[in-house]
Amino acid sequence: MMTMNLHAAQVHGFFSVPTDPLTARALFVRYLQQSDLDPEQTIVVAPDMGRAGSASRFAAHLGWAYRWPRLARFAFLTPKSK
Repeated sequence: MMTMNLHAAQVHGFFSVPTDPLTARALFVRYLQQSDLDPEQTIVVAPDMGRAGSASRFAAHLGWAYRWPRLARFAFLTPKSK
């Protein structure tokens, strides 16, 4: 069985048949390296802290800067009715 982006290696243990994780990272790296993007003006941003490690490795392959998300929660309070 071939899988794609299961987010955690432990998930492979749930299958009763051998599994192979697939990734398109190398394809994206090759494509982006051939692009006209300026490495000094381009960064990789993780969508959330769960993918921070993956985004960091991706940026390292490209030689680009990397940033991680900062969690901010906002509560919009409305005044209580009297």
